[in-house]
Amino acid sequence: MALQNFTKRSTHVQTELPFTVIHLEHTPAIQDNPLFQAIELGSTVFVVDEDAALSFLDQFIPFHDYAMFRNPGKCLIITINSVGAEASDLLEKIKLHPTILEIANLLIVVPNGKVFELITHRWVGDPPEALELLHLDTYQPDSGTFVDGNDLFPDKMNNLMGKTIRLAAFYLLPWIMMRQKDDGVVRYLNQSYTIDGIDGYMLVQFCIRFNCTWDLSVDQYWQYGQVFENRTGNGMTGALVARKVDFALAAMGSWFQLFKYFSFSISIQWIGITTLTPKPKLIPAWKIIFLMFSGPVWTLVIVTYIFYSTFLYLLPTEIGRNSARIKKGITWNLLNVFAGFLLLPSVSRRSRASEVIVSITLHIYTLIVGYVYIGQTHSIRAFPVFQPPVDTVKDLALSNLRWNAPHEVWTYMISQSQDVMPV
Repeated sequence: MALQNFTKRSTHVQTELPFTVIHLEHTPAIQDNPLFQAIELGSTVFVVDEDAALSFLDQFIPFHDYAMFRNPGKCLIITINSVGAEASDLLEKIKLHPTILEIANLLIVVPNGKVFELITHRWVGDPPEALELLHLDTYQPDSGTFVDGNDLFPDKMNNLMGKTIRLAAFYLLPWIMMRQKDDGVVRYLNQSYTIDGIDGYMLVQFCIRFNCTWDLSVDQYWQYGQVFENRTGNGMTGALVARKVDFALAAMGSWFQLFKYFSFSISIQWIGITTLTPKPKLIPAWKIIFLMFSGPVWTLVIVTYIFYSTFLYLLPTEIGRNSARIKKGITWNLLNVFAGFLLLPSVSRRSRASEVIVSITLHIYTLIVGYVYIGQTHSIRAFPVFQPPVDTVKDLALSNLRWNAPHEVWTYMISQSQDVMPV
């Protein structure tokens, strides 16, 4: 892609590869900008005229943040037409532009008499060394050759020369476990650390292999955090969206809901979860008395008890000996019926035939309930009584065990699953 301004002379590109020439312009909406549309179409190499260079660098980061097509291997070629002090001033502005540190593959073409000097930036290491401009080669247009024949886009990733990479993570067993160490490759709160765990080991080995240093950012309170529609947020993902860090790693999955805010790397490992649950505990003796019946049965027994006690209280006055009329209170009736449930002697009403029927029905019912309860007691107490084991996913959900990391992010990967078990 070739980019230029309206008021300046055109940049002529001769190549057999497909390319597009666009003019940089400012539009109210990013989606309507020609540069943004070109990025979305898959442009990865940008040839920029000097008059559009600084505007392009200003727009490079926000446009790529909003774009859904993201290729990390972007190449930027800036052609300088000026000479002398004007060219030097432009090179200095380009070198100090913050976007330069986001582009590893940079090539600046500077005229020098009848030849062109090819320049790049060091990029590796930390500023100001990373901003240093380096001479790559000299191109001779007359012969169409390069003096040294060097690679114009050298591999800067193989040795980062101690480059500091900002990383967001938080303490999460068993993936990320920070541990202070004098010769660690991680800096946190101006101290040296190393990181253990599944992801931590990979981070340490990465920096050992490519000679870099991690600058760690930890938000243990918000953990993964969340991202809002205005591209602000908190926690690990919020720091990534705000570009406070370059990477985020702590058992992160491919959560497509967040793809519009940042990119995900390829899957680096497959994780299977083995659930280890504590062995069932003994149930206290005082709880065993309530295990004989299920909840609905206990409800039926209690409702029957209250109904019979109230019914007996509302019956007409009992006729005792010598035709004496006896009226018992509600408390007496409650205790009398309760004695029947405990298979203890209780007073039965027999003044009328209807009262005899009610009393006999009550005795039969309490005998059945009482002996069933006794049978259940003997069968349950024959062996130690333990809490239910956790053998299935549903058992785990009903066990009220505390999750390792209670955060809504754990629902991202199952929100669109076709194999969800409702509990």
